Amino acid sequence: MIVTKYSGTIGNSLVITAIIRNKKLQTATNFFIAALAIADLLVSIILVPMRASQHISLASRKTAQISPAAVQVAGFLGRVNIVASISCLCALSIDRCVALTYPVRYITSFKHAKGKVLIIIAVVWAAAIFITSVPKFPGVSDKPFLIFFVVFVLTATVVIGVAYYKIFKIAKAASQRRNKTANNVIRFSISTAMDPRLKEAADVQSKKEDDQAQKQEHKAAKTIGMVIAAFIILVYPRIILILYHFAVPSSVSSRHARFWIRILLYSNSSINPALYAWRHKDFRREFIKILRSLVAFFSCQGHRENWETKPRSASKATMSTSI
Repeated sequence: MIVTKYSGTIGNSLVITAIIRNKKLQTATNFFIAALAIADLLVSIILVPMRASQHISLASRKTAQISPAAVQVAGFLGRVNIVASISCLCALSIDRCVALTYPVRYITSFKHAKGKVLIIIAVVWAAAIFITSVPKFPGVSDKPFLIFFVVFVLTATVVIGVAYYKIFKIAKAASQRRNKTANNVIRFSISTAMDPRLKEAADVQSKKEDDQAQKQEHKAAKTIGMVIAAFIILVYPRIILILYHFAVPSSVSSRHARFWIRILLYSNSSINPALYAWRHKDFRREFIKILRSLVAFFSCQGHRENWETKPRSASKATMSTSI
């Protein structure tokens, strides 16, 4: 959990800072990424330390030093952030699907429409807070939320799977169209030139372009597979445990299993920046700039402290010799 805390805090902070600093990154997709990063950052800062201290106290068989109210607040914020995170993942998949299906309409009406995106993000967070607050109402148990959480995650999985399947088909069709157009242009130039050496060079160039297009397709397919696999691997064990507890009461073994399942669930907050931002060149460049500026700032602070201490010691030495 310590690794999850620091990696999630650093990674999501870099994502949020990069979007704030660079106006080129301030698009609809990146605003959804920022909302996801905020939810994951809150999980890393609030929920992970709270759960870690709980498990340490249980493992050492000592009385927890955390008040029950703080535990309740942390659990509530954790549920809100998890629901909001899954909602942001759905919004990201739908956003990418719409952008590829209707590119002109998307660019002109939604890509740079900050107001629309912020309204959607506000609705997502408000819905997450309301749904998580339902078990706190008088006479309402925790079971309705667990049922909703299971159904919601299953529905989100279907939405993300369908969206990314459509994205993959669109990208593959676009790549085939580009290759066909390039080959037609090359053949036309060869037929007009009537030079066998040009034909051989064009074939080599066409093969290189085909190989590059295939590599891009494989990279896109790998990224999509990582997104879906990480979502299923990290979230679905919690779903299975919830369904298990519906049929069988909680036991010592199931509580131990819950500990490791929570680690998987919370680790999603540190993996999301790598999956949605780190593979993006603009984000990667901005990350490097931020880290370099931080290193330069701290190095300047160190040089400044050394510079401030040296004159004082030198002045004291000169005063002592003069005396």
